[in-house]
Amino acid sequence: MMYRILFQDVAGDFQIVDADSPLRMERAAFDIASSANSIICIYDYLHKKPLFKCSSYEKYWKAINELVYENKKFA
Repeated sequence: MMYRILFQDVAGDFQIVDADSPLRMERAAFDIASSANSIICIYDYLHKKPLFKCSSYEKYWKAINELVYENKKFA
């Protein structure tokens, strides 16, 4: 896995989608956004930095920290 997309679905729950290539990450992000879900961030594990942060990134820090940075079994 190279990329993780953290998003909030229409029910308000946080979800993650992992992708192993830039193309799969772009497709997943497009599908997520097209489904009226809100992408919170896209994290690049290879370069160890976020590729995208929504304007409410800081508001969601606890979920981001748990699902992106601390969840080492996926990283």
